[in-house]
Amino acid sequence: MTVHPMRRGTLVRAAVLVAAALLALMAMGTSASAHADFVAAVPRAGSGIPQAPGDVVLRFSEPLIMDLSNISVLDDVGVGVTAGPTLPVPGDEHAMQRALGLLAPGQYTVRWTTTSPLDGHTLQGSYTFGIGVLTPGNETTASSPVDSEGWLGLAGRWLLLAGIGIWAGVVLLRRSVVWTATRPSWQQRLRLGARAAVTVGGVLALAGSVLNATGGLTALPALVASQSGVLRTALPAVGLVGLMTSRATSSGAVRQTVHGAAAAAAVLLEAGSGHAASSATPLLALPLFAVHLATAGTWVTAVAIALVADLPMAQALRQLARPAVTVGLLAGATGVLTATVTIDGVDDLASTAYGRTLVLKSAAVAAMAGLGLWHRHRRRIGHERLRRPLRAELVTSVVVLSLATALVGYPNPPAESLEGQRRGGGNTLLTGVTAGGAVSLGRTDGPFIVGMTLAPPEPGAVEVRVRVEGAEPGDGLRDAELVLRAPSGATRTQTLSDCGFGCFTDRVDLSERGTWQVQLNATSNRQPITARFDVPLSTLDGQPTFRRMMAAMRAADAVVVTEDLRADADAEPITSVYEFAAPDRMRWSIGGGSVRIGIEQDGWAGDGTTFEAYDWPGDGFNWPAGFYESFFADTAAVRLLGTDVIDGQPVEVLTFVHPELPAWFRVSLEPDSGRIRRLRMLAEGHLMVQNYTAYDTQVVVEPPPPDAVTGRR
Repeated sequence: MTVHPMRRGTLVRAAVLVAAALLALMAMGTSASAHADFVAAVPRAGSGIPQAPGDVVLRFSEPLIMDLSNISVLDDVGVGVTAGPTLPVPGDEHAMQRALGLLAPGQYTVRWTTTSPLDGHTLQGSYTFGIGVLTPGNETTASSPVDSEGWLGLAGRWLLLAGIGIWAGVVLLRRSVVWTATRPSWQQRLRLGARAAVTVGGVLALAGSVLNATGGLTALPALVASQSGVLRTALPAVGLVGLMTSRATSSGAVRQTVHGAAAAAAVLLEAGSGHAASSATPLLALPLFAVHLATAGTWVTAVAIALVADLPMAQALRQLARPAVTVGLLAGATGVLTATVTIDGVDDLASTAYGRTLVLKSAAVAAMAGLGLWHRHRRRIGHERLRRPLRAELVTSVVVLSLATALVGYPNPPAESLEGQRRGGGNTLLTGVTAGGAVSLGRTDGPFIVGMTLAPPEPGAVEVRVRVEGAEPGDGLRDAELVLRAPSGATRTQTLSDCGFGCFTDRVDLSERGTWQVQLNATSNRQPITARFDVPLSTLDGQPTFRRMMAAMRAADAVVVTEDLRADADAEPITSVYEFAAPDRMRWSIGGGSVRIGIEQDGWAGDGTTFEAYDWPGDGFNWPAGFYESFFADTAAVRLLGTDVIDGQPVEVLTFVHPELPAWFRVSLEPDSGRIRRLRMLAEGHLMVQNYTAYDTQVVVEPPPPDAVTGRR
């Protein structure tokens, strides 16, 4: 019986396809608008600041390996202007900073490189800011697999995936008739080749990551010591162990067990060192990726050994049909499930480079399945020429492998990027805590606004979530704790855990009914943070009172509102007076100086003596129709806290939050009419207190005299 080795032409075609697929990676995910992993910066992208900052501070959604992360700042001719090394931000493993020298007015470019310890991926980007000049920002992130891994790293990843897949396939198929009918020399080649690929590929992948991030290998120990690096370093070690024992016969049960355990370890190490480990659902993603890698490798191995087995082709394929179909179905199913973990929605398949690569890989897998059906059909009708579709299936698997390399080489898949954005700086104020109702209260402390959300707002186990607004990337918020004083007077302290940039949370036992005194203490690099809240448990649903308030305000004929506005708690207030008259008139005076008048589509602005006319923007001015609906749009956590007294008069206290801004509202209402007596709003850079008076009085708002209007804007 003759041996049918894989022909040289097949290998040449496979090599050409590898090169073509890897070159195509250059077009996948080239520099684009800012990646979700880049959360915040000081100075901000596109900002035009009046004087030079002391340093640049950047924050990201994942921790950083500082030895592989860097900030550089260049002037408009490309000369570096930094004054020291890139340093971590105390108390924040997600942030880094670099001091600047004395900078003249002009445009400056910030370039950054980060490497995450969670998956070892490198991310690079840049943006511009100006000193005394305007700049568009030019914010970019290099997000292709080549940018993340470099060519050496991608080549290592390709070898690594190929070696692990074939190694798993050899172990799973070693009891098949076709494997035992394969010449020992070919068996040994597949074993040796798989383990050598794991060893060499693992080393190249590690070296490529460090070279890509730093241009040298001196920072290799920092990568090796990271969470992902420990697992990635173990991969070539497992491959080396396999090589050292590969020439031993496979007859012993102990050797079989060792070889199987080593293959399983390689699969699990690869799963644990990449995207699966840093996904939002690692307990789901890790086994899915591991099974997908092992079954896909077994599918390809089955095709390879069918080509070299010492059996007639039809008989070899018949013997391999059941295991090949089984692992093929498992590979397809786990591939689909893995995609649901890595992409956030169907739109990502077309709108992201990762999604488009995933579609191409799926198409290539479908082509493999089609080729399998082709040679199965030929075998069933007795066709003797089965080698051509089988070779084509093997060559197509090379394309699948190259696209899989691209997928694992992306810095972050879409779902991981979105989760990173949530962890790093997304709005976590009410996410997942509103099903049973919530109360959300705001307080100020210096430059910070502290919002505290409790859900449910009832005695018992309560999830407390704290959000600190006004925090900057260099603040290093940390060490958050609650000092809890029960209605009975008992006091205890509870530490909160980090839930993102400026976010802390934990479940707290607030079992006593009544008003709890809850004080937040936290540390920042600017100042300690302290905010005290009086929280009545339980609170009532405020929606009925909110609807009564809205109806009362829509029915108002006139009102005078005196407003104090501050940029932060320590600033002097800017006092304004608003006079509203239904249905379309307003007069607004700021600090006794600037005056504006609005009537329908007409507006006038001046100093109270002379005015310039202008067209009121949009559809003109209306009050109260639609005014309060717009002002209080998208509010949540509406609760009735109880009663209070203002100027000797009782009021009802209603609280709610606009989570997207975010902004916290505390509204005091006249109990009988439901009209607003006092309104407090806390939002970043906008601390506002409004007092409402003169409801039922004649408020007159008229256009300025014609001789007082000097022109139009």
